[in-house]
Amino acid sequence: MTLDGTGKMYCLAGIGGRVHGIMANTRAAARVLVIDGCPQECARKTMELAGFKDFQHLELAEMGFKKGERRSPPPASGKWRPRARNCWLVESGDA
Repeated sequence: MTLDGTGKMYCLAGIGGRVHGIMANTRAAARVLVIDGCPQECARKTMELAGFKDFQHLELAEMGFKKGERRSPPPASGKWRPRARNCWLVESGDA
């Protein structure tokens, strides 16, 4: 999504650390997609603890990714991109 210009990655640690510029840019974003790598959902919880409620959430473990299990993506890795894009488009009303 960063490569095709439809999205931008940002620093989750900055959200947790309440870094002013990162918090302001996140508040100003038209849409936010939070991606978690495992069922503990640390990214979602960090966003909520920082006061963000209006975001889409995607958990990669639900699509076959297992954190720390392997370096190369599993065969199901092609599932996350369309799902992420769908979260993005549904939220924006472009779907």
